[in-house]
Amino acid sequence: MNALTCRNAGGAQRMPDKDNFEAVVNDEEYEVRRLTPTECARLQGFPPDWCADVPHSDSAEYKLWGNGIALPSILPMMQNAVNLVEEMKGEK
Repeated sequence: MNALTCRNAGGAQRMPDKDNFEAVVNDEEYEVRRLTPTECARLQGFPPDWCADVPHSDSAEYKLWGNGIALPSILPMMQNAVNLVEEMKGEK
């Protein structure tokens, strides 16, 4: 049985780029490949060209998206916090 492990993401694997969409797992039933940095940006709620103007490596961008917080999930929480603070100010 094939499974993704921490070794699958190690230095032996090429990071995907525009010309490389090699699968990490290639089985008769399914195929799994790494996400591109653009796909990672979209999953985090950012536009696909968010990092386009800053020179960087793909591995730096993977680190950026992996250490970030998904914008669509944090925005409602922050709005609720703002609303709560405004309510508390109005009570004084």
